[in-house]
Amino acid sequence: MATDLFRKAADYCVAEIQLYDRASSLVCLLEEESNYNTTYSRFWGGDNSDYGYVYYDGEYDLATMMEYTQNFTILSSNVGCLADCYLGGDGCTELENWLTYSGTICKEQYCSLQWGEIDEAYHALRVCASKAIAVPKDGDKEAYVDATHSNQVTSNLCAFKMCASI
Repeated sequence: MATDLFRKAADYCVAEIQLYDRASSLVCLLEEESNYNTTYSRFWGGDNSDYGYVYYDGEYDLATMMEYTQNFTILSSNVGCLADCYLGGDGCTELENWLTYSGTICKEQYCSLQWGEIDEAYHALRVCASKAIAVPKDGDKEAYVDATHSNQVTSNLCAFKMCASI
């Protein structure tokens, strides 16, 4: 059952949820045609996870954001480059111990399966939801949205650079 706050964010961010769903649909198709063992959902959800599927659905991923941002009242971990989570690098230090496959994905897999597309859509959704419903504990919504947007730009640029050389 969705909360009123979740519904407000989901209604405000329809375009971003659709972007996320299109990106994840493409990734699913590419994964089905590939020979790689680790899928996007397995990467984020782990081997025995009952919730890895949420990473293929925009509304479900929005729901996970509600959890780890405490309904957009706190900033979550500031991962400077989600691509580093897959490939290994300094941009993912806050999450690497939590991720079973951190640093184990090759650049060719990351780029050819277009995992960065879901990540870009994730960031767009997170920024949108911040604009819609954030009530930070420190009271500065503009700073909260700016920090979320800055993280989006940094991570997206990193992903672009990662695949530009292939």
